Amino acid sequence: MSSKLTENYQLCQWERTDKVLMEDFNADNAKIDGALAALAGSKADTSALDALARTVSGHTTSLSRLGNCRIQYFTYTGTGTCGQDKPTRVVFSVKPVFFLIFGTEELVLMAKNSEYPLFLGAYEAVNNKLILTTTRSHWDGNTLAIHSYEPITQMNRDGILYHVVAFYSQDGR
Repeated sequence: MSSKLTENYQLCQWERTDKVLMEDFNADNAKIDGALAALAGSKADTSALDALARTVSGHTTSLSRLGNCRIQYFTYTGTGTCGQDKPTRVVFSVKPVFFLIFGTEELVLMAKNSEYPLFLGAYEAVNNKLILTTTRSHWDGNTLAIHSYEPITQMNRDGILYHVVAFYSQDGR
């Protein structure tokens, strides 16, 4: 019989002076077999763990982009043309979620899936009047075409520097 036992599983640890008994070996093997069986039953298989790791990685990437946006600023100079056959074309890096375009006397706010602006206003200083208009637009990929019956409401007065501020989704929506 062993005079010492291991700390965790109480397995026999013999000293030179201890008598070795078959019952001690059998008892130790039963403890080891039971512990290994419990361990095997509690472990997930490798494919399940790999699938879980991929899911967590994908969610981590998605969550890191939620609530964030990228903002782009650029300008263009108006040419003075207008009409459906001569639209003002504004090229974005990708289709923005929301954008605004403004010149010296005009402003347009628009969402990406809208054919009509959320707001378009132009102030004619010469006539001292505010113009609200039905400017139309359409998308071709990441290019917006705006057309109206006057250059001021088409965001295209000759020689005017127009500023564009675009907001892009970072979560792919």
